[in-house]
Parts: sequence; structure tokens; C-alpha cells
Amino acid sequence: MESLDLSIVVPVYNVEKYLDRCFNSLLRIDCETPVGNSNKGLRYEIVAVDDGSTDRSGDICDDYAARFVTVRVVHRANGGLSAARNSGLQVARGQYVLFVDSDDYIEPQKIYWLLNNALENGSDLVVFGLSQVDDSGKASATFMPAKPENGGVVTGATYLSDYFEFRCYAWQFLYRREFLEDNAFRFKEGLLYEDIEWTPRVLVKAQKMSVYSEVVYDYYFRQGSISRSYSAEKIRKQNQDKLFIIDSLQNLPRQAGATAVESVESCATTVESDGEKRVMAGVESWCRAMIASVAEGMLTTTARYLYEDVPEVISALKKRKLLPIDSSRMTKTGKRRVMIINLFSARFYCWVMSLLK
Repeated sequence: MESLDLSIVVPVYNVEKYLDRCFNSLLRIDCETPVGNSNKGLRYEIVAVDDGSTDRSGDICDDYAARFVTVRVVHRANGGLSAARNSGLQVARGQYVLFVDSDDYIEPQKIYWLLNNALENGSDLVVFGLSQVDDSGKASATFMPAKPENGGVVTGATYLSDYFEFRCYAWQFLYRREFLEDNAFRFKEGLLYEDIEWTPRVLVKAQKMSVYSEVVYDYYFRQGSISRSYSAEKIRKQNQDKLFIIDSLQNLPRQAGATAVESVESCATTVESDGEKRVMAGVESWCRAMIASVAEGMLTTTARYLYEDVPEVISALKKRKLLPIDSSRMTKTGKRRVMIINLFSARFYCWVMSLLK
């Protein structure tokens, strides 16, 4: 079987309106210029996973597969975004893997340079820039990853501790497939906000991580998408999954680093290097900040759209000792909200938020 440089996994579900744009960007990748130390052009595949679409999305994927040998299609029963990504990862053949959501698209001319960055540095992960685009394709916001001061390769735990912000998207990284397989990484199926759980879990295991300071990915902000719809059933599911993510983040520091310490508090006796202690303390600080953001989001959304569930949410947060909320690394907006929660009470804050919906 021919070895490939790159597998692009595209989960597809009821996006017939956007698929052509996505495929057209992926099919314009430069395959002629030799990549890395090879004298061959970039060899890649597009693995489109039709997750039980009920519109024409599956047929559109099949049409592209019939016309382009680069495209492979997996049809499966609907299982959600994580299950579709896992199905694509299971059949991927590339040395590196890129995830692309089917209503988004890429900057094809940047893929060659992105892959070169990975190959030259032997990276487990490469993080890159992204743009948020509107219906016209105009960028409404651009996000560039912070670069280590020496401009070189760092561990993923170091990057999480010192440089990474709080935008967790599976598609903002290029992954070495062997790294994913060696660590048995798979997305948590059935979980909403799966990228918040996935991203730090993967980062803390990466031994080599590099930065490509160019926009590679265009994220289409689509009203009514999976992450922006509200109903009683959806909010309860969101809260259940956010609590799972909080529990996962609370346990994450013990996974950071090859020393596998039990907690940051035990670093002084377990970790030999002051640098490792600092990184692990930074990982815990990042986790606390993300937990605080998730907890504040739970309170705000529940108060605005399902006020009757506020007591249950407050009880769950108290059980995890998350009230008062730590706001040390939150945004200004988040800190203002948390200030109300901490100065008065979570119940008072929720009452105020219920009046503003």
C-alpha cells in the first residue's frame, strides 16, 4: 500500500450547501513541489466520513470520490462528530493527519509549508493560525498562535502552560498519526464540546510541538450550527457534558509530563527539574482557568434559557468545590461576571442573567 504524507479527515453531516467549497479548497493542495527530504510531491488523501446524512451530502461525497482518486468516502450510521472523526482516523494512511469540518475550508497553498514545518521539526503536533469567516468569505477575526521565545520546538505541556490560549479546536493542529496511535487517542463519542476535552489531553502527551505562523484554516461561523442552538434537552445535555469536561480537566495535571506525578502539589518531591515543576504548575493553572470558564458558561446559559435547572447546576459546582470561581486567567468579560458570582452568590448572578435573556 502506498505511503502518504497527509490524511485529511472530513466529518460530514447534512452540509450539502457547503461541501463544494470545502472539497474545492482541499483539492487545490500543491502536489508537485517535493516535500521534506523527498524528491516526490506531497501525497495526500481526503477521507470524507458521511455520518448518516439525510440530505445529499453522502451523494456529493461519492461524486467527488468517483472523479478524484484523492478522495475516499466512509459511510456510517449517525454517531456524531466524534464518532465520525474516529472512523476517519481508523482508516487514515497519512504520516500526518488534519481534521477539517465540512462547513469550513483551508488555505491550500499553506499546506505544503505546514507539512514541511512538521517534517523538519519531527513534530508530534503543529499549531497554526485560523480565521473566522462570514457568509461572504470575509474574515471577521484572525487568531495566530503564540510562538515560543526561541522560535523552536517545545513539549506540548510547555506550550499549554506558557503559550496556549483558550480556543480549543481539533482542527487547529496538524497531528503525527503515529503519535495519536501510540497514545490510543480517540475523541470521546457522544460528548458535546469534545474539542475542549481532546485538546489539552493531546497536548500534554506531545514531546515535540512546533508553530506555523500563518493562517491555514478558515472557520465558518454558521448560525444554527451544533454549538449554538438552545432547547431544554440540549442545555441539559450540555451541562452533563460540561461537568464531564470539568472532571477531565481536574484530573489532567496528573497526566502531564513523563514523570506522571500524582498532582502539582507533589511536584516538589517527585519532579527533579525546576523547569518541569514550573510547566506542570502552568498546566494546572491553565486547567483551572478553563474550568472556571466552563463553570461560568454553565451558570450563564442555564440562567438565561432553563432557569428551573439553576439549583441543580449550582449544587454540581459546589460538589466539585468550584464556587467561588477562580478568575485569575479569565478574559475581562469573564472576570466581570465571576466578580458578581463571587461577591454576591451564584444564585443572585443567575437571577440577574435570567432577566437579561
